[in-house]
Amino acid sequence: MTGVLTRPAAREIAFALVAEALNEGDYTIVRECVADDVVDLSEQRVFRDGRAGLIAAIDDVRTIWPDVFGRVTALDVLSDEDGRTTVALAVTTTGTRAHRNLHPHPSAGQQQRWRHHHVLVLEDGLVRRHHGWC
Repeated sequence: MTGVLTRPAAREIAFALVAEALNEGDYTIVRECVADDVVDLSEQRVFRDGRAGLIAAIDDVRTIWPDVFGRVTALDVLSDEDGRTTVALAVTTTGTRAHRNLHPHPSAGQQQRWRHHHVLVLEDGLVRRHHGWC
């Protein structure tokens, strides 16, 4: 998908990153709608730069919390001009922390819940920049 995005299309991409990539482990949306050189500008880095870094970070989450489920609680298009669309989303995530044989964790086996926020900047139909925080 390239070119100018409509507001609904930008919202759909943001929603699908949670619903498909995080919840289902289906990275089609990441491969199609995230730039290969996407940059994470978060103060506390969420992923290594690049599409592969984003996929690796989601894989890590899905390994630690195999039953992870993210629910988008807010999703807004902040701006839409000159081929650049900025989308903000809030996500509530739950998951049961997996037991690890070689590296026990005090919360292993416990269900955890956390909220996080993301701002995605899309240009030419691709996510190019990410800002995230909890």
